[in-house]
Amino acid sequence: WAAAIRAAELPGGVRFDTVAVNVGPPEPAIDGPGCQALFQGLLSRGTILFDSGKASIDQDSASILDALAAAAARCGSSEIEISGHTDSTGGADANMDLSLRRAGAVVDYLAGAGLKRERLEPKGYGETRPRATNDTEDGKAANRRIEFTVK
Repeated sequence: WAAAIRAAELPGGVRFDTVAVNVGPPEPAIDGPGCQALFQGLLSRGTILFDSGKASIDQDSASILDALAAAAARCGSSEIEISGHTDSTGGADANMDLSLRRAGAVVDYLAGAGLKRERLEPKGYGETRPRATNDTEDGKAANRRIEFTVK
């Protein structure tokens, strides 16, 4: 596929003579508890971001989503709930809808990365499961999240 990259597509002054791609063996499969721990570890270091008030994923979230997709690929045939959560800003019905649409956007991304859609279940919880108070901006930010639960 290196031939598909033409010099005209590269930024000014950039060129290459050789492209090497090294592919290692696939990561070993892990069980449900190991998979859950892997998801929690990844999500503790990064956040899936969305455009404000929308279900469109911010482009800066690609690296965390790619890491989550790679983790999910190691989980065998485990089913995974992708749950969306919001803060209390706005109405409860609107937040429930937004959280479901955001979870669905993550499922779409993961399915596009090669995971079987049948393994991925989007759920929206709106503002019903807060992690922190909605009285501060930090608390609201903590409540706006996507979680992964291995079933």
